[in-house]
Amino acid sequence: MNYKRIAPLLLGLTLTVLSTGLSACESKDSWSSSPASVPSATSEPTPTPEATATPEPTQEPTPTPEPTPSMDVDALFAENPIDAQKDEDLANAFTAKDAYLAFQTAREKWVLFVDRLTDTISNQLLEGQEKEEFDQAAEAWSLEKDEALQSVLEGSTEEELLQTDLDKATEASSTVMSLCRDRAQALCKKYAELTGQFPDFEALLSDAPMG
Repeated sequence: MNYKRIAPLLLGLTLTVLSTGLSACESKDSWSSSPASVPSATSEPTPTPEATATPEPTQEPTPTPEPTPSMDVDALFAENPIDAQKDEDLANAFTAKDAYLAFQTAREKWVLFVDRLTDTISNQLLEGQEKEEFDQAAEAWSLEKDEALQSVLEGSTEEELLQTDLDKATEASSTVMSLCRDRAQALCKKYAELTGQFPDFEALLSDAPMG
């Protein structure tokens, strides 16, 4: 075998291999030393500002209305003009006849007052079952008044007593007057309950027709 001819070939092949290996290593080192690709920083989303709660408007407290003072019907009734006139007439009475006339005048005014206020309440302020019950009570009171008068008269008439027993006639007139006055007070309370007002004595006792 001719070693002299083969030696140069092996030497050349060895150099080629070494050269190739060195190139590969350099490429590898170059690749390893290259800085790693850093991904671009993703911009963080801007946080949404929290909505500021709108304060609810302060509601002013509703002022509590001052209570309307309750009407003292009894006190108002005590100042009625019928009693005032009667008391004045009695203070100026010098005879039994004068005393009788004082009670009789008051009685007539109370009868008129009761009749007109009864009519006003029944026909203008009530209806239905309440009106029916009120009318029945009014009729019952009228019967009671008549019975009380007959009890005092004891079978006589008022005209007869005026001629024979003035004191008895005065008692009869006073009895009816008191019954009418009590009924008038009860009607005033009913009227005030329904309307919130006290009855107008002047209008009810007026000669003008009620409308």
